[in-house]
Parts: sequence; structure tokens; C-alpha cells
Amino acid sequence: NTSGMNAKTQPSLWLKFEQIREGSEYLTYGISPFCINGMVTADRKPQPELWQVKHSCSPVRFHSENPVAGIFKAVNKYSFTNLNELETQWSLSKSGILANAGTVELNVKPQSSSEFKIPVPETFDESSEYVLEISTKVKRDEPFKERGHEINFQQFVLRQATSFPKPASTLKYQKVFASENDAEISIFCGDSRYRIDKQTGALNYLSGGSLLVRSMNANLWRAPISNEKVDWGKAEAEDWYRMGINVFVNTVHAIESTTAADSSFVRVLIRSSITFPRSSDLVDNDFTYLFTSDGVVEIQHTMTPLGYFHVEWLPCLGVSLQIPQEYNNIRWYGRGPHENYADRNTGARLGLHRTQIDSVMLPYIEPQEYGNYSEVRWMEFSDKRGKGVTILAERPFNFSAVPNYNLDRARYLFQLQKDQY
Repeated sequence: NTSGMNAKTQPSLWLKFEQIREGSEYLTYGISPFCINGMVTADRKPQPELWQVKHSCSPVRFHSENPVAGIFKAVNKYSFTNLNELETQWSLSKSGILANAGTVELNVKPQSSSEFKIPVPETFDESSEYVLEISTKVKRDEPFKERGHEINFQQFVLRQATSFPKPASTLKYQKVFASENDAEISIFCGDSRYRIDKQTGALNYLSGGSLLVRSMNANLWRAPISNEKVDWGKAEAEDWYRMGINVFVNTVHAIESTTAADSSFVRVLIRSSITFPRSSDLVDNDFTYLFTSDGVVEIQHTMTPLGYFHVEWLPCLGVSLQIPQEYNNIRWYGRGPHENYADRNTGARLGLHRTQIDSVMLPYIEPQEYGNYSEVRWMEFSDKRGKGVTILAERPFNFSAVPNYNLDRARYLFQLQKDQY
């Protein structure tokens, strides 16, 4: 009971100790999670970093100065094992689809290297990406290793596609037209409707009356990782919070739409800026949308930081959007299938992968940024019926898809919250 207390004696925190909320089991830590740096969780689950360590520390390596010529070098770092005791396989994929495969007989003594050849195509399709993979595996059952256990793999991009085909559309030619009021611009194409907020620039996409994409806009924020929150060196996230990057605001200054004379497209240009509550710095944020008659939306997006930005680095530069929970299936062409980042992705295969958002590994013992996939050429999310959205870019990009909206405010996993997106 706090009645009769003056301002000096009022409690700053009030906890209902008699209230108990039942939940699931979770891992905890003491004063700080700073030294929880292992690659296996306390309940003995492997973390994604373990795959990178396996790759980087492998006793078998493959190199090539000219992979297009099919000439490769095998390096044997074993002390007592000849590579003829292992099975070496190769495969050639075309935009993620297996095109050819075979085996190579290697005879490389311990602590030595040797060159070998693999047949590769003489010509390549311009719209396809060709990746050659070499893998070494155990030939027979051994202690702690069953037959077929992979020792290492190495991938070589023989030809990177200059462009990928546009997403396949089930729509035939549909007239595209726009309407607007004081609050928003709406673009219509068949049963698809796009709504752009004139104040914030956020885009919503509805298909058949159902909201498929919500609040797509520029993004500079992500949950800090553990190393960005501790002052071992510098706690970079402190500068982010000091500026207010976590609560940035995007304000539209100009927006205009143009409809083609034959109603084959609508173009919308948005000029806006991102500001921060405790800094005079800003980011120019410009979008150009091209809504076409086949249901494809082409986006050009430019972000230009202006000012001093007294930070070591920005949390991110990109786009964020929300999708309904039922669109849980993800498929992509890029690094995978486990989480990977630019500084640890060679242990992840470049190819076609699929997963579900709710099956992505939880964000470590202390909630933080997680679940990224790198060098992605295209990705799609869909529901059980296969309905969804495909996203591709001119250059490889990163993406993450997580179900929790409070990663930057939770200290333990049980505190993570989900909503309907």
C-alpha cells in the first residue's frame, strides 16, 4: 500500500511477487551473459557457428585459381591419412538444380597437396548460376564417424548469373490504375491492391482482400548482439540508443504517381527522410515503385546518411516488412540452410533451401539479432497453399525472418513476444 507516501518515498518499481505465470523451461545466466560464447548451448544443442568452425578447421581443403578450366588442388592436412582413404565427390548445380555429378579418385599423402581435374561445361547460360561443389566423406564406419559422414565441402562459383528471371506470375495482362485521397495512394491490378501511406511512406499489399505485406518501409534498426551491448572495447549500441535510432521516424516530403496511357503500369515516387529524436543527423530515403500489369512490383530504393553520425556503424540499412503468421514457409537461393553472416558463411552451402519461420533457431540464450541468411539471390514466403510473395534483387542480399517483435527488449527467451505478424 503506497497511500500517504510522498514523491521521495514512492517506489520506482513495483513487483507483484504473489503473481505466478506458468511457462516453459528456459536457460538462464547470472549477472551477465558476456562469457556465454560457446558454439554449443548449455543443453548441448549445436549453434550455427559450429558449422563454420568445422569448415574452417577441416583437414581437407580444395583450392582453384581457375575453376572454369576445371583445375583444382587438394590439400591434405592430415598427419597420417591419405586422401585415397576418403571418398571425394563433385556435383554441378545450375541455379540450385543438380546438373551433373561424379567422383574423383585422389591419392594425396599426408601433409601434401596435388592437382586434379573435373569436367566442367564449356559454355554457360547467361540467366543461370553455375556452382561446382567438391565434398569428401568417410568411406566406411569409423569410431565416432559413420560411413558417408562429410569431412568438408568446398564450392566454386563458375559463373554468377547477371540476372535472375522475374517471379512467375499467374496474372494475365491486367490494367493498372491508381486513386488517392488525403491519407494514401492506392494502386489496383486485378485482385491486388497496394496502399501507400502519404505521411510515412509505408506500403501495404492486399491480395484478394487479404493483407499479405504490412508496413514495408526503410529500416535502420535491429536488435543489438551481445558484443554491441558490453563495454569490452566499446558498447556500440549505447550510441544507437543515445541517438534514438531504435525509434527513428520516416517522414514523407513529396509523393507523386504517374499512370501509363495504356494502363500498363503505375509509377510512384516517394521522397522522405528518416530522423532521430536526439540527433540532428538524418537519412534521405527515396523509393520508386513501378507497379506493372503482370503483378510484379519493381522497386528502386536509395538511403543516404547525412550528418556526423557519431556511431561506430549503423545497425542496418535496408527494408523491413511484416507478413501474417500463416505465411510461415520460406524458400531461398543463397547461403544456408543454417543461419549465416558475411563473416561466417563459407560453412553454409550456396544453393536452394527451405525452412519455416517458427523452426528457425531461437536467438541464443540472451535474445539478440539472429536468423540471418547471406548472399541471397531470391527468396519467397508462402502459406500451406503455396500462395505468397517472391522477392529478388539485382545483387545478392541478406534477409532474416523471425516471429518475435521485442528482441531488443527481452533479457531471457521466455520474455519474447509474438503477434499476428
